[in-house]
Amino acid sequence: MTGAASNAPRTRTKHEMLTLEQSVGFRLSRVARARKRAWSEELDALEVTPAQASALRAIVERPDLSLRALARTLGTDPMSAKRCVDDLETRDLVKSTNAPGDRRPRVLNATRSGRTLAQEIDRRVRLHEAFLREVLSKREYETLVTVLSRLEEHLELDGASHPSRREE
Repeated sequence: MTGAASNAPRTRTKHEMLTLEQSVGFRLSRVARARKRAWSEELDALEVTPAQASALRAIVERPDLSLRALARTLGTDPMSAKRCVDDLETRDLVKSTNAPGDRRPRVLNATRSGRTLAQEIDRRVRLHEAFLREVLSKREYETLVTVLSRLEEHLELDGASHPSRREE
């Protein structure tokens, strides 16, 4: 076999495995783990977890947010959101009260110290976003945001649209 022929791309058979580097899902997971690790380390200094930071930011952004709405925003179940809120309430960063005119639903609001912490978290978020903008060109950054938005629209959290559940 000549050198040119041995460098030609191989035709992949239907059952040949993709390498990890060829798998977009694996690479997205690897990037997400690295970003989560860096973000967790950043938040350790503030003594909050990434989930708590996200919950606090959502509550500051949307005063009188219900627990169910918080869970939907975070893409988690109401019990996980409640545990997160309970931790924030224990630290006097969030307060839950009855909704005006209805005693059943509880609404969530940040306390003064919660809003102060959310501002510090936002400052750090902006630094992380600035890093991404340094690594990527403006066009790449905008494309990434567009692609992430499209994936979020089409990937269901319950897995119903998962490709392995589709008929071939």
